[in-house]
Amino acid sequence: MTRFIYLLICMLGFAKPIHAQSYRLAEFQGISMESMRYFTLLANATLSPMDKAVLTTPMSPERMMLETSKPNGLSQFMIWSCSLNTMALIGLKRIDIPLDRGMSGYWVLAANKARQADLAKVNSIAQLKNWRLSTGFPQNNPNPLFGELQLSYAPTVQHALEMTAKGRLDGVLLQARMAESLRTRLPVGVELDQRLMISRHTALCFYVQQSELKLIDKLQNGLDRIIKNGIALRLSEQEGLTQAIKSLALDKRQNITTQATPNWNGDASRKKYPGWLLNVGQQ
Repeated sequence: MTRFIYLLICMLGFAKPIHAQSYRLAEFQGISMESMRYFTLLANATLSPMDKAVLTTPMSPERMMLETSKPNGLSQFMIWSCSLNTMALIGLKRIDIPLDRGMSGYWVLAANKARQADLAKVNSIAQLKNWRLSTGFPQNNPNPLFGELQLSYAPTVQHALEMTAKGRLDGVLLQARMAESLRTRLPVGVELDQRLMISRHTALCFYVQQSELKLIDKLQNGLDRIIKNGIALRLSEQEGLTQAIKSLALDKRQNITTQATPNWNGDASRKKYPGWLLNVGQQ
């Protein structure tokens, strides 16, 4: 509708037409379809009415970073943890505005049924260090969320769950939104823990090739605008981004907070955008 109104204004001669621009948004291989759809909707709302975010083919983290960091790469911007500061070393600028309300910081555990009694005794990250766990993300994924744990390799979340069902893993760490979508589809022999929530004070941000000055400006200003005018919140609710809080009873779980997140100040974002970042079980 916004694009239609703008085109009508241009046809009537009240505004100069702006050429439509497509921007390539990297798709992370292994991310859920629901999450990618939400991020695409958010990116399109952030850009100007005549612009469009177009998804690339799915790429590994390494390929995604390589293609985004080089001029004329397959992608022009990507989504990653706000806590990763090394992106600047490969020519990427972080748009330091959280995209996902901080939902990427909340995790639960799907464990082998045979380990449920042992899991009931776990009350800290240290007590999970001897567990054979995976996130289902690539082994060399540089996401620092679980630096305290020695994670096992599994190419995808589904592979990790199947390995857990066969006893080759003790459990799989699942981001809350993914756990919510999988909780009725877990393999036989795997149960979703109902007691613990593992939290890390983080969120997701856009990363852009440093030479893409126009795109950087559009994303910074656009995100600021749609968070303040309520469009971002409406999309978050429309896409069920926070549904996991209720369905998984995250507020009622025992919270295990991992080590402090480096390089990203969530308190500054909360001050600038009151109510945007969630505060589920934080200590």
